[in-house]
Amino acid sequence: MKRWFVLRLDKFKVVKQLKPDRVIMSKNELSESYQEYEQKHYCIPYQCLLTKAGEQKVKYNSYPIMKVIHN
Repeated sequence: MKRWFVLRLDKFKVVKQLKPDRVIMSKNELSESYQEYEQKHYCIPYQCLLTKAGEQKVKYNSYPIMKVIHN
């Protein structure tokens, strides 16, 4: 089963690119698959209350789609 995962590479100690024996997906198939993933994965809106410490953690460890809005 093919699934997408979002991994924070800045949290890894070592990253090594492996060359597979065969091509699993073409660049176009990969792009289409990722666009479909983004549409399904990021379509769930949510809100949460943050303490000052929580806000700082989000500021330094968030994904690009995450935003802090002050109400």
